[in-house]
Amino acid sequence: MNTDSTSLPTDGDATVLPPPPLNPHRQALVRYWWGVCLKCLAALAFIGVLGAFLKLQDRQSELRRLRNEGVVSRAVVTEKDVDTVTTKTRRGGSSSYEVRTLRVRHNPKSPVKFADVGTKVPEADLPPPLPDDRDAPIGFIRVDTALFEKTQVGDVLTVVNTPYSPNSPEFYIDVRDFSAAGHYQFMALCAGLAVGFYMLARRFTKPQAA
Repeated sequence: MNTDSTSLPTDGDATVLPPPPLNPHRQALVRYWWGVCLKCLAALAFIGVLGAFLKLQDRQSELRRLRNEGVVSRAVVTEKDVDTVTTKTRRGGSSSYEVRTLRVRHNPKSPVKFADVGTKVPEADLPPPLPDDRDAPIGFIRVDTALFEKTQVGDVLTVVNTPYSPNSPEFYIDVRDFSAAGHYQFMALCAGLAVGFYMLARRFTKPQAA
């Protein structure tokens, strides 16, 4: 009987034994569930691509309508509103967020078309806001926190609206200078993640050689 212990690694007085081999069935099960998780991540990334694409299509449709049928006018900020929206969750809890809105007095029937600004009518020559009276049209513009804090009551802005949305004008500069680059970058990122997760999932679910 061989009593030589030099063939086994030792740690002081204790003998360090190699770890037992992983059960093949358990290993296959672990790889299967890793594959399932990665495929779910790939599906979520693909949904992100689809959602961003549909959102971009909606936004471009709105911009085409504003550019083709919109009229441009000066608007003066009359009020700044902060509303808190509270929603209930399925577990009985609630979550809330703030919506910041600028209330503006503008001319929704301005004679200046969007396509004429900068060519036939310089932006500096746009007609001033309508006089302050009880019947003056009021519009509402939802803005982010930074712009909300920067804008003051009495500031004069340039807005554009269509006959279908007289009370929902948008900033002229946002419509004029809109760029879809950010949307395309997000879609490319999500598409890359979807492909990467799917390829990893295939590697995990690929049958192992005996």
